[in-house]
Amino acid sequence: MRELPATIAETCSLSSVNVSSQPQRAYAQQSDGINIRVSANFRITPKAQTTSERSTPQR
Repeated sequence: MRELPATIAETCSLSSVNVSSQPQRAYAQQSDGINIRVSANFRITPKAQTTSERSTPQR
């Protein structure tokens, strides 16, 4: 997460993380398991553009 502030963000912080898990039951010859989902939300404040950045064409 250090690259973002170095390039386009004034600040970047993790605002929330959500984790959920669900057991998976085995069928036939499969083994039991756990399905895990994770999402993360960030709060980002963009840097102000300099004059030279505004005149540079976007790729």
